[in-house]
Amino acid sequence: MKIMLGFEVDFNWEMKQVQSAMLKNFMHEAPSMQPHITLKIPVEIESLQDDSYLNMGSACDELAQKVATFTGNLKGFSMFGSHVVFADVELTQELDDFFNTLNTHLTDWGFKLQEFEINRKPHVTLATNFGSNTDKAGKMVKWLEQQDYLEANKAGIPIEFSKITMFGKNKGELWQPMTEFPFNG
Repeated sequence: MKIMLGFEVDFNWEMKQVQSAMLKNFMHEAPSMQPHITLKIPVEIESLQDDSYLNMGSACDELAQKVATFTGNLKGFSMFGSHVVFADVELTQELDDFFNTLNTHLTDWGFKLQEFEINRKPHVTLATNFGSNTDKAGKMVKWLEQQDYLEANKAGIPIEFSKITMFGKNKGELWQPMTEFPFNG
């Protein structure tokens, strides 16, 4: 089993329109999980009794008690390679501070950080796994850029960060939210 940490993104009206249009125009490229911002890349665990799972949950619960809900903005669309389409998330001071606090906290709990987690590019994954058809991701990004979703929102589309979500999946299955750690700070 694999687990990962993320911010589940509850889309507002504008982003629900983006998602709906993506489903309509690119049905088989729709996301296989709730749109999210990855905080800790997937780690392999043996079972739900595994120390890594239990410690990660304890670390998140402890941190969530100290953090208050905050907001951010989506600023554009892009892709990683030919396999992930995403919406850019503006790296505000508040979001950067959260990432630094999370990384310090996870390190204190014994987790090793990967390069991605140190040199981050916050983004909301919108679609993945395009298979061998590498031009589909590029077509989706071009299509998204031609829409006026961001044009009408020059400051960005607001999103709220109010909890850490632990996702899990077994081999061959889709990522599913397992546990939520609401912010109480």
